Amino acid sequence: NVIVVDVDFHRPSVTKYLGLPTRLPGLAEAILDERSDITRAVRRLDSLGISVMPTGVPQVAPYELLSSPRLEILIAEMRRLYDYVLVDTPPVLSVADCRMLSSLVDGFIVVVAASRTPRRALVDAVKVIDPAKLSGDKVKFGATVHVMNIETEEVTVYQIVGPEESDVERGRISVSSPLARGLLGHQV
Repeated sequence: NVIVVDVDFHRPSVTKYLGLPTRLPGLAEAILDERSDITRAVRRLDSLGISVMPTGVPQVAPYELLSSPRLEILIAEMRRLYDYVLVDTPPVLSVADCRMLSSLVDGFIVVVAASRTPRRALVDAVKVIDPAKLSGDKVKFGATVHVMNIETEEVTVYQIVGPEESDVERGRISVSSPLARGLLGHQV
């Protein structure tokens, strides 16, 4: 039972990627209206087996929404209703939103663009995130990042073992389509 919450009030993208209308009521309205029931802002996508809460149409600055005590209440309610709450945020380095949300999430999944995200940007992003909020099975510092090129199905695996650029170890593997589609759920 999974919900994806779009908390990128700057450039919302979850609804676009999932083929939903872009101006749906969502998280912004739920934060601003204390009488709002979160289930009214959630869209169930049975074809994907997930629920989605779009950003909504913010009437105030993102900082005001993110610093609202109501956001913490809504996240707690989602935790109660769903097994997993995935929070989509703006890029870590562009705005302070991720740092503001850090206390509300258990961990971060760092997503980077294959062959486009500079290694230095990845290292800098990891420096900004609380190391306790990064997950990795076999690394001291705490992150294993899988980057897949959809066209070639080649996956680059970054093991981040420390806060410096030299601490990013890189290896490449090729995977079959079924594994590539389920990459986040599998150990590579």
